[in-house]
Amino acid sequence: MTHTSVTVTRISPAIGAVIEGVDISDILSEATVREIRQALLEHLVIFFRRQVLTPKNLVNFAHLFGEIGSVSYTHLRAHETRHDLVCRLLLE
Repeated sequence: MTHTSVTVTRISPAIGAVIEGVDISDILSEATVREIRQALLEHLVIFFRRQVLTPKNLVNFAHLFGEIGSVSYTHLRAHETRHDLVCRLLLE
């Protein structure tokens, strides 16, 4: 495990950044994870391009940010889309 300095490039004045210089399928140093977390806090949405991830890689990476939950769509109301459900749950 080595520390890789990440490159964060803002993609919009309001929200979003692309993170490069890191392979998120690999074991990341604490310093690299801190840089990624800081980018997420500053830009709210982050993108990692050209990553090759297995489901296990993706779960391992997601665990760096906290517990992984699941979403049940059994609470959908008649004619409600998943997007509507997410918006409703965020507002509750």
